[in-house]
Amino acid sequence: MNYKTIITNDKTTSQLIIAEKEAFGDNSYYLYDEIDLPVVGRKYFVYMSVYVGPNSCHKECNEILKWTSEVEYINEGMGGNSNNTIKRFHGWRGTNDDISFHALGVRVCTKANTKDFFKTTHFFIEFGPDLVIGQE
Repeated sequence: MNYKTIITNDKTTSQLIIAEKEAFGDNSYYLYDEIDLPVVGRKYFVYMSVYVGPNSCHKECNEILKWTSEVEYINEGMGGNSNNTIKRFHGWRGTNDDISFHALGVRVCTKANTKDFFKTTHFFIEFGPDLVIGQE
């Protein structure tokens, strides 16, 4: 899958995911990995995982936007990897196995669209401005 994450000037965060389909017979393609899209209008804790290992490619394919609607994260933030009891809504939260985690705050999903093409499926996800600005 190809990922392109964008944080705009108006503080919205969006991601385009292009999933290549697997060949399935003659002129038929099948999406192997389904993506659970967020629900428009629902609050999510949004974070980004970034592969920082020695074999990392260009920046866009490394930044993968992730989200969770778990109440613990929405109310308290994400714990760090050296001390999981220290919770934060923003910033670097640690690195494990060459993957760095960055918290982007609590946001409402404003768009979650799917567009199907012959050999690919495009998913477009957008989250609105941060709801916990000023909190760590």
